[in-house]
Amino acid sequence: MLATKPNVTIKLEKLFGNAKEVEQAFGIPVNTLRQMRYEGKGPKYYKPGRVALYNFEEVSEWIKYHSVHTGDSIRMERGE
Repeated sequence: MLATKPNVTIKLEKLFGNAKEVEQAFGIPVNTLRQMRYEGKGPKYYKPGRVALYNFEEVSEWIKYHSVHTGDSIRMERGE
């Protein structure tokens, strides 16, 4: 299982979800996902028909890629 927001898990058997499911799993609002698609930004998505689908693992990696390192987090990584 892939841990996401507190009290929300997604079974790995389901690799793809629509924007509403991504919102429920990761807390990214549907309208934000829609705007990012329009601007050519955001996580990679697939559109086999009329509905944009997101791979949950790719969304998770996209979030990790956009992490912000604070002074405290850097010190913690160094073990200070």
